[in-house]
Amino acid sequence: MARYYIDVDGLGRHSLDCGGQELLSLRAVRKEAIGVLLEISRDALGDCDQGDLAASVRDASGMVVFRARLSLATEWPD
Repeated sequence: MARYYIDVDGLGRHSLDCGGQELLSLRAVRKEAIGVLLEISRDALGDCDQGDLAASVRDASGMVVFRARLSLATEWPD
């Protein structure tokens, strides 16, 4: 297993993952990053009409190995 760090940006927030977590594969990295975005979005996007959240996953050397972005756009129909 390798250690990965998931940093999150968006909506005036910046969260740098200092602890990281052990994940088995790049598929697990993808799943975890998307899960983090979905979890944060419940609170962060709840009162917004639009916004973006992004996750960058770094390996132990600091190289970004995966990125994901979650966007919300709402509108009232005419």
